[in-house]
Amino acid sequence: MQAQEIRKKFLDYFEQRQHRVYPSASLIPADPTLLFNSAGMVPFKNRFLGVEKGPPRATSVQLCMRTTDIDRVGFTKRHLTFFEMLGNFSFGDYFKTEAIGFAWEFLTKELGLPKDKLWTTVYKEDDQAENLWKKHGPVKIIPLGEDSNFWSMGPTGPCGPCSEIYWDFGADKGCGPDCNPGHDNCERFLEIWNLVFMQFDRQTDGRLVSLAKPCIDTGMGLERITAVVQGKESIFDVGDLFLSHATLASLGCLVMFDIAKNKPAADDPHVKELRIIQDHVRSASFLVSQGVLPSNEGKGYILRRLIRRALSHGMKLRIDKEPFLWNLAKTFMTLPAFKNHVDLQERYDMVQEVIKTEEKKFLETLERGKKFMDELIKEVVEDQIKKTSGRKFELPGDKLFYLYETYGYPLELAREIAKEQGLDINEADFQAAEEKAKDIARKGWKGSGAESEAKYIELREKLKLDKVAFTGYEALSAKTQITAVLDLSLNPLREAVENQEVYIALSQTPFYPEGGGQIGDRGSINGTNATAEVTDTQTPIAGLILHKAKVSKGKLAPNEPVEARVEQSWRMPTSRHHSATHLLHWALRKLVGHHVTQAGSNVGPDKFRLDFTHGNSLKGAALQEIEALVNETIKADLKRERKELTLEEARQSGAMTLFNEKYGEKVFVVRFGESFEACGGTHVLSTGQIGPLKILKESSVAAGVRRIEAASGDALKMWEDKQKIQQPAAPKKEKEAATVALGEAKTLEGKTPQGIAYKIQVFSQGDSQQLRNLNDQERKSFEGVILQSAAINGKTGFVIGVHENLIRKGLAAGNLAKQLAQKLGGSAGGRPDFAQGGFASNPAPKDIETALLAILQ
Repeated sequence: MQAQEIRKKFLDYFEQRQHRVYPSASLIPADPTLLFNSAGMVPFKNRFLGVEKGPPRATSVQLCMRTTDIDRVGFTKRHLTFFEMLGNFSFGDYFKTEAIGFAWEFLTKELGLPKDKLWTTVYKEDDQAENLWKKHGPVKIIPLGEDSNFWSMGPTGPCGPCSEIYWDFGADKGCGPDCNPGHDNCERFLEIWNLVFMQFDRQTDGRLVSLAKPCIDTGMGLERITAVVQGKESIFDVGDLFLSHATLASLGCLVMFDIAKNKPAADDPHVKELRIIQDHVRSASFLVSQGVLPSNEGKGYILRRLIRRALSHGMKLRIDKEPFLWNLAKTFMTLPAFKNHVDLQERYDMVQEVIKTEEKKFLETLERGKKFMDELIKEVVEDQIKKTSGRKFELPGDKLFYLYETYGYPLELAREIAKEQGLDINEADFQAAEEKAKDIARKGWKGSGAESEAKYIELREKLKLDKVAFTGYEALSAKTQITAVLDLSLNPLREAVENQEVYIALSQTPFYPEGGGQIGDRGSINGTNATAEVTDTQTPIAGLILHKAKVSKGKLAPNEPVEARVEQSWRMPTSRHHSATHLLHWALRKLVGHHVTQAGSNVGPDKFRLDFTHGNSLKGAALQEIEALVNETIKADLKRERKELTLEEARQSGAMTLFNEKYGEKVFVVRFGESFEACGGTHVLSTGQIGPLKILKESSVAAGVRRIEAASGDALKMWEDKQKIQQPAAPKKEKEAATVALGEAKTLEGKTPQGIAYKIQVFSQGDSQQLRNLNDQERKSFEGVILQSAAINGKTGFVIGVHENLIRKGLAAGNLAKQLAQKLGGSAGGRPDFAQGGFASNPAPKDIETALLAILQ
């Protein structure tokens, strides 16, 4: 039985038992305090907490990521970072009797598993669960303690006992005469299904109070149950979910294969490397398909670590030092179990492109890291040979962590090189530096996002604000009624008085709330003798629309009839730009390639920006071709087609769906000729209304992500007029003269994860005055850090400038220059806005960028 059939059997089984079938939520959770969805219950968290309504029964197959097990992956036959969780849930409906009965029936009847191979565990004080299991025949039941069989959301709140179902691989795989489920590092038993019985609310004093409506949360790993059904001891042997051993063997790696069994020999010491590659390729493919891109923090850091870890283990197998994971990802995405997965197939090219780009980048940094490693070894040996004798020399762990953070140089490779040189590594210092970095990363992901969401849900339910009709597609004004007035802390008010800033909720509204990249509408809310100016419109959770407004005249109160009017001069250019964004996205995919996918956007009345996945900058000719294609489509005056479909219907009809967008069960699809996307934003009636479009700027946002800024129609005319005022002829000529004098530059630009823009220009030759002149001119218009360098009289000089906005935030050019010189060798100094110095060597542009990024972060 294949994995796809097991998925279908599971969902069909529970749908027949009145469970609502839900599609998998994204790997990226709505809760900003979580990195990833790590269990089937996570998307239903608010249902379990009772703050969100819905059907009393649910079932799903949820995509999950757990990075807690990353260091165990490869060393066992069962641990993964990415997996799919089959789950059935009850929100105050059925409880233990049905949950246990459903699980037993599905395993033994639907999947046909022999009863004598199934064991169960129960919480040692849960007599009810134990007795229920006994009703199903001679089930082997093991009572266990709170550590393994009692689940909770935290120190307080919903909790309860759980019961786990295990598969028995046979006594010959056991760990001894007392071998039972629950023993660590034992390969006899494999946990396949966990049933959680949420029946208590733990108080602050530790007391367990029974819940009025107990709930059920269950989870079964698809990979594990498929392995059991197919008679495999290792989940990595499941050919429809994992890359085949034949594919891995084709890499030409040093692994002994058992030809008869078509898999690696059981005693081959490199099996763990193959498993790591199998797992990490799956994880990386899904993360990229869900919109995650490699970076140095958060989700992007996890993706980067997975790709680099897999590549490092591939190098241990002596696979050629060329990118190879992207090709494995290509094969993985065609496996039977994933060929119909929408996100993977829509972003098939993009997944390969992102992984390949990251592989190339890592291989380049490894070469630079090797130079650092060689210098470090030389420095340590020369330093310690003067101080010690008769003992091994030790490489400092903090410097090795710097090597890892800056160059991505794995500790495993550092260990191997150190061993070859007869050196030790201070791993305690490495771990301390790593933990410090993790603390910083954790702080970056802690917040009150979940609490805020719960507060909005409670507000929506309490004030009955969940039935707001949006009328803004048809008209820019509406007769409506105020349903609530809130202060900026979301506390209900009896009225809003003159000059007071508040949130106003309406029974229906023509105001479009920020979403899908389009910023929220502005306008006014007018009562009989009162007016409030709306400065922003937001929808913090589904179904709740809040208008941020300042009362300019009179008073406004709940239940008062009003007229809501959107500012036409705000909405119309915004709608033009939203439609232009769709056309630009389509043109990029058509001319640049299908690996291009929208990675973000910001659409307003003045201009719009589109972030998209692509590894290299687009040059002048390419941008002109893209701009021309968009303008041809605008001139064709194509009519807009717009209709509402279910999400599944939209995808089947070929509409593009964007990652990082949260779609409901029904979506609007918008078509302009060949451009066809799922989108709930506001648009023009035909492309001719957009007006002439011009690409204003193309730049880098992050590794593998580019950004185009553009404007059209009246907004473009205003931009051109503004540019004429802001860029007088003399400074422009000075800048051009300085650039011409220095010649052609190698340019690198982008943004740090914190949003600091930077530009690096490396010229083959020049003089100090030319560099200063160019930096002075660039600094006036470039809101970031700008660095120029050139060969001057046989040495490499550089200048660095910082925009005044960053100086106010504490960044100083003098400090940056000094730190840069320390990292790359040399000396420097200067003022907060400008500094200059020289490098002892001639660093490559990429080395300068790497060092600068390390300082700015």
